[in-house]
Amino acid sequence: MNLGNPEEAFGFSMIPNDGIGLARLEFIISSYIKIHPMALVHPEKVKDPKVLQESKNFPEITIRKIIL
Repeated sequence: MNLGNPEEAFGFSMIPNDGIGLARLEFIISSYIKIHPMALVHPEKVKDPKVLQESKNFPEITIRKIIL
């Protein structure tokens, strides 16, 4: 079972299944910060004025490659 909300994981763990997995990292992040991460990375592509205004409440994001 895959969830996008980590707060639901314990409740869903009571349902018979093979395990609980968290899916779609961007949904997990956006559930906490209330904005999609890509709206912060590319605010010039946001068309919704309300979302654009919300994105201005966050500090500038620096993108860097992480090599594992």
